Amino acid sequence: MSTGRIRPIPIILTILIAAAAGRFGFPYPRPSPPGERAPVVAPKLRFGKGRLLTPTDIRLSGNELIVLDEVAPMNPEDNVFVVFGLDGRFKSQFGRGGQGPGEFGQAHAFEVKGNILYVLDSFKQCIQLFSAADKSYLRTIRYGSEQVFTTPHDFAVLDGGGFVLAKIHAIRGNKALFPVGPDGKPGTAFLDVNPAFENEADFRAKANNPDPETCRKDYSNLGYLESTGQRIYYLPWLKNEILAFHLDGKPAGRIALPLTSIETTVKIVKENGFLNIERRLNYGLACDGDRLWVVSRDEDGMSILYEISAGQVTERLRAKEALEDFAVAGQTLYATDQESGEVLVYAIPSVR
Repeated sequence: MSTGRIRPIPIILTILIAAAAGRFGFPYPRPSPPGERAPVVAPKLRFGKGRLLTPTDIRLSGNELIVLDEVAPMNPEDNVFVVFGLDGRFKSQFGRGGQGPGEFGQAHAFEVKGNILYVLDSFKQCIQLFSAADKSYLRTIRYGSEQVFTTPHDFAVLDGGGFVLAKIHAIRGNKALFPVGPDGKPGTAFLDVNPAFENEADFRAKANNPDPETCRKDYSNLGYLESTGQRIYYLPWLKNEILAFHLDGKPAGRIALPLTSIETTVKIVKENGFLNIERRLNYGLACDGDRLWVVSRDEDGMSILYEISAGQVTERLRAKEALEDFAVAGQTLYATDQESGEVLVYAIPSVR
């Protein structure tokens, strides 16, 4: 595929493994006019080749970049965190598989807030906390049983404490987002799933041999979570919108994005015996102060960075590289490229 590798999440495994209203002052930001395209920018720095295998998540922590690397995707206990300086210099790495404190069943996603690094371990059904400074293990928050949460694919750390988990069990009537308190106590779930199955019996009947339409509906529920201030933001993989929620789960608006949604048109392909989507529309969501950032990809495989600020959705950068997860600081974009196994650094052009 020319649009970049997607980590397969077969339907049979979704149980087993794995807006801006108020805060920004506008309920429906205005997209940039179609003719106002950002310039195509080449990376000013690239690093990690030979050191990283399949870089997935990336976060900024002070003057460091921390990258979650799927060293062995079929053996998630081998995932490691690799630490670089902002100049691309390798500094250290940490993380290993195991059942003990600070060891991972599968480090599926992570966040850095303040001086704490939070790791979502989707196999062990917990969030592990580490010091962002020296990477030492602090404690574990267990958020519930497998029967309650199945396998989360992303999470967000709330400013006031607690978390929101995104998990998919796409049976009619189920919810997609699950609040969890600082002590791991579950809150009230919200956001109805797009049902791929009518009931548990329908799920059991189709999960081993899903048809393309069932697969498409299942993937339409996957997305990215971020939280800042009093808002939670959810960006679906396949739709051209960000959903915003209050901390209590009540809707707070939708942010329209310029590209056309693909949730009903995305091609379904077979990989390693499983059905999978050929590409996503969106590849990441990030907050930088009072701005939201999105990386999307058009049908030609061009990566596009959008900024959402002050009532406007603006294209800020286009890149030929297949960008995945990313972080933004000031006018600099740091992004992972799974195809090359690198971190790419871009200077974000000024708005014309």
